[in-house]
Parts: sequence; structure tokens; C-alpha cells
Amino acid sequence: MGIFMIKDYQTYLGQQIINRYWYNSGLDSPAWDDVATAFLTQVITAVRELQAGGLTHTSIEVTDMENPANFGSFPHATGGGASGEVMPSFVTARFSLIRSDRTWRSGRKAIGGMTELTVTGNEISGNYSAEVTAIENALGADIVTTESETLTPCLVRLDASGAVDEFMEILGAQFTGIGTQNSRKKGSGN
Repeated sequence: MGIFMIKDYQTYLGQQIINRYWYNSGLDSPAWDDVATAFLTQVITAVRELQAGGLTHTSIEVTDMENPANFGSFPHATGGGASGEVMPSFVTARFSLIRSDRTWRSGRKAIGGMTELTVTGNEISGNYSAEVTAIENALGADIVTTESETLTPCLVRLDASGAVDEFMEILGAQFTGIGTQNSRKKGSGN
């Protein structure tokens, strides 16, 4: 069994954005590069359609939390697919990763790189509703490697050392609105 942490590194308006995703590989322990390719094809392809052309996904880092030797970084340059005037880096489309019982909080994903055409008021523009549905489906679905190994999205709890203490597979993902991510505001974080 393996829990995989996937970090998606992006650059936007001179800032680095990192989104972290978690997957349970069940009994399989696929190679990190197979996981990276599947994630890029099945998740980033959907996410990028809501993001500004000025945003670039620069690399995917994959770590098998049960076998740290199964680790690697997959550089690539995949730009956002949405047109329009860019919005600040802290404006995000928020998605909830739905928990399967009440002992856990639902997870959250904040997708940056919005444009004036993708956002109307505090909602996604109606022209981009299909892209939001595609992201909900991609975030909530299993990814399958070229070797037919299935990885299921999950929530994790880490212990004090950073190791996975427990995990829970999610039921799906749901768009919850436009928001801000304070760590992406100037003067916060790095």
C-alpha cells in the first residue's frame, strides 16, 4: 500500500504557487514517473482550462510516503488555457474535497490564476461552468497509470514527524466559490 503526495508547482505573476494532492494506491506501488504522467494528463489538463495563460505549471513532484526512495520531480511547462485580464494571484477558485464521515474535515483545494473573463462577481462566469465541472470530476476521480494502477484521491493526517498517520478516501469534489488565499498575498509566506 502507498500514499502518494503530489505537489504541483506553478508560477504566476512572479510568484510560486504550490498545490498539494494526496492519493492512495491501495496494494500497488507504481513508479513515481507513471504517477506524475497520469496526474498531468488526468488532473492538470482539467485544472489549466480555468487558469490564465500567464500561469505556468512548471513541475510535478511525486513522493511515495511509504517508500521515500520512490520519489522524483517531473519538469514540464503547461500553461493556463483561459484568456482575459489576469486577476491577483490570491484570487482562487475553491473546491471542497468531500469527506466520507464526520470525524474528518473536508479537504480544500484553491486553484489560482483566475482571469476577469473566468470570474463574474464572486462566482465563475457561466461561460466556464463546463471547466468547473471538469475540475470537480478530475479532483474526485481515481487516476490510472499506463500500467493500469489505480490511485484514489484521499485526505491525510500527518504525525509530528510528517509521516502519514491515517487517511480517508474522498467521495468527490465540489466547487464552493471564488475566494482568496492569504498565503498568496504579498508579505505572506515566502
